[in-house]
Amino acid sequence: MKTRQLVTAVAAGAIGLVAFAAPAFAHVEIDPAETAQGSTTTIALVVPNETDATDTVKVDVKLPDDHPIPSVTAEPVDGGWTAQVMRSPGTGYVSEIVWTGGRIKPGEELRFAVTVGPLPTDATELHFPTIQTYSDGTEVAWIEETPASGVEPEHPVPTLKLTAAPGGSTTSSTASPSTSPSTSTPTATSAAPVATTAKKDSNNVAVIAVIVVALL
Repeated sequence: MKTRQLVTAVAAGAIGLVAFAAPAFAHVEIDPAETAQGSTTTIALVVPNETDATDTVKVDVKLPDDHPIPSVTAEPVDGGWTAQVMRSPGTGYVSEIVWTGGRIKPGEELRFAVTVGPLPTDATELHFPTIQTYSDGTEVAWIEETPASGVEPEHPVPTLKLTAAPGGSTTSSTASPSTSPSTSTPTATSAAPVATTAKKDSNNVAVIAVIVVALL
């Protein structure tokens, strides 16, 4: 009996621990988490609802102003959401996207897709500070950068990692065709002397024949 009670208590404690720890991992994130420098790609801002009783009704994301992205397109989102795209007065680049009109219910998450590019080639990561607003007016600011210690903050800023673009295949593919003509040219050149030699041999035979007939 005591063993059964102990197992039940441990199980209940484990469930409570999971329920308590789950929201700590439910951050606003970028998916995929990394892509190539200089590429044009579609990324998604994944927004979870961490509350028990209120809906997320607004998502406001700021695009990086230190590395403006030339082309930004907010993809359609189901559920009544509409996107308001704002541009920087100084550069004309898209500086902010605000989604409203829909709802993310408690315990659910939603993906807000954006096609961006070409991405910068002189950066290793891009930050997308995001403000999440709930139906009761509460705002959560996902704007905290991870410190040098590596300890993740409570509300980390959504970050896209940029990796070096693959290359080198073009050089090897163009080198092969350029070597083909040079291998065929010597063959054509060496054929000419062979024909000339054969002609000279034929003439010599004819001269010898004339001399022999004259002697007879």
